[in-house]
Amino acid sequence: MDCCSALRAEILNADDRPGAIYLEVLLKHTVPRGSPSQSLGSLVIPSSVARSNPRNRSPVDETLTFPFPARTHKKQFDEITVVIKPAKERSLVGACITI
Repeated sequence: MDCCSALRAEILNADDRPGAIYLEVLLKHTVPRGSPSQSLGSLVIPSSVARSNPRNRSPVDETLTFPFPARTHKKQFDEITVVIKPAKERSLVGACITI
């Protein structure tokens, strides 16, 4: 993590239902076993909160940037987990997101 300042996630949002969708990135170094994950935080997918979100819209390409914290207990990682977190009002149906 010393060589970079952020992790970028390229996504394709093909979801056309109203309601915010968040992405969270977790980093983990799997050796030694049981090491905790470090969250880079959650960011909202901008097209998921667009004022006019027409039904049957074309998919939207987006880039989300997750800055590495200035002070971190992890210096390296070998596992990345991306968590898709829909807002509660839309959590009964999966989001149409490609990472």
